[in-house]
Amino acid sequence: MSFTEFKPEDGAPPESMKLFGAILAALGFLTALVGWGVRRLKPWSRFPFIFLNLPGLLGFPAATLISGYCLYLSAGPTGKYILSERYQRIAERTPEVKA
Repeated sequence: MSFTEFKPEDGAPPESMKLFGAILAALGFLTALVGWGVRRLKPWSRFPFIFLNLPGLLGFPAATLISGYCLYLSAGPTGKYILSERYQRIAERTPEVKA
């Protein structure tokens, strides 16, 4: 049974739909976790952020521009520095400086 053949009156959804829902839930959790890491400038979040932005390049035209800009910021020299351990140490020593 494919996704298009399922009708609500047929009863419980097939196992493939449950698996698909679980995959989407896990991807949503991962995206939220990486977003939290980027927002807090955690160094571990840089590569997952780059990986999660790659599919956005296929969404022409708006998503391509937004994802391209996010990739430029995170994979470029600015992202390497801002999302580094060195920057974290500087930020900890200067809490009075806010962006």
